[in-house]
Amino acid sequence: MFVPHIDSAVIGRIKKALTLASHAQTGEDEARAALRMASKLLERHNVTQADIMSQETESEQLKRAGTSVVSIKSTVAPTTTVKIESWTNDLSHAMNTFFDCQCYNTRFNGTRPKIDWSFYGLAEQTVAAAHAFEMTYNLILAWSLKPDIGKSVHARNCYRTGVANGLYDMAKKEKKADKERAKKKENAFIKARQEEEAAEDKSRQERLNGPVTASDEVKIKTEEPTAEVKPEPDRRVKIEEVDDDDDFGGQRAFDQADDMDTFQGFADIEPDFNDEDNADDLLDLDAEKPTLKRSNSAGPSLGSMAPPASIVRFAEQKIKEEDDSPWTSVGQLVAFRETSIAIGDEYLKKQDIKLRKGRKREALEFKDSEARRIYRQGKKDAEKIDVRQKRLKDVEMDD
Repeated sequence: MFVPHIDSAVIGRIKKALTLASHAQTGEDEARAALRMASKLLERHNVTQADIMSQETESEQLKRAGTSVVSIKSTVAPTTTVKIESWTNDLSHAMNTFFDCQCYNTRFNGTRPKIDWSFYGLAEQTVAAAHAFEMTYNLILAWSLKPDIGKSVHARNCYRTGVANGLYDMAKKEKKADKERAKKKENAFIKARQEEEAAEDKSRQERLNGPVTASDEVKIKTEEPTAEVKPEPDRRVKIEEVDDDDDFGGQRAFDQADDMDTFQGFADIEPDFNDEDNADDLLDLDAEKPTLKRSNSAGPSLGSMAPPASIVRFAEQKIKEEDDSPWTSVGQLVAFRETSIAIGDEYLKKQDIKLRKGRKREALEFKDSEARRIYRQGKKDAEKIDVRQKRLKDVEMDD
């Protein structure tokens, strides 16, 4: 996907800001400022990270890659062996789907046995996936110990599998919804632009035809069907002799002067940003060590960062207000997901990590109707989890 309308200098600044935001040695304030700066530039120039990544070289894309590890250890004794339970695989698949990354597990034996779940791909995505996996893993274990689940190993396993499968179903629905929203937004933009082009064509045609004047109105009136009575030659009205400044009203609804006054009112309005001016930038990206810029003034508010409402295209602005999807087309969304996976695969190759398939695990079988009920309860409880905000919805841990 190519973005020819964006200057290479702008692309370079966005890349610098994104790289700085994800760099391990960047301070928290600087990282937040860099991410905010990148977001502003992306929004200002109507591009997404998928567009930026599509123009990067393989080495530049690899700079975005990373891995985040979650270690599972025994809390009873450090020497206790940790088993890979089948429901944790389902949980990892859910995180991969939610955050567009991949993962693998590594089992360590010895004096301090553990299992490491490594999420790899775009660095920021892997961090989010690892945090969500850790949170949901511990939460599932805690919920499975509630009295109404039962004390048997099978019952608890059914419940844990239910929650993990429920999260995976939620992830798939979210991805499908994202695609539908992107398609809807793309169609809305296309329709808005078509309507705008039609309006411009109509306006252009009206300008070519000239404004409707009093003379035109007289012509229309004189050309209306009437009885065929020939007036005397000396009483006939000549249209070309009618003065436009007469009492017919002059130029009316389409008066050119009035029309110009209406739009000239915006002549003194300027956008609140300037691509050549760094005054609104939060960081000096060209410095050897980028630092936060300080200003003596309070600076613009978040609301004032958008262009004045009077000069924003109404149709497109309305679309953005009604749909907060970051994707303006299905192509952007698909490109981002495919690039994310490709970056992860290339990252493993560069790290010389070779994966092998583990043994196939048996599918869960319910011993009785109670086990099935517990499984369904787990799937229902999964809806209370917000993996992105680490927030629980109406969950009572002490039930």
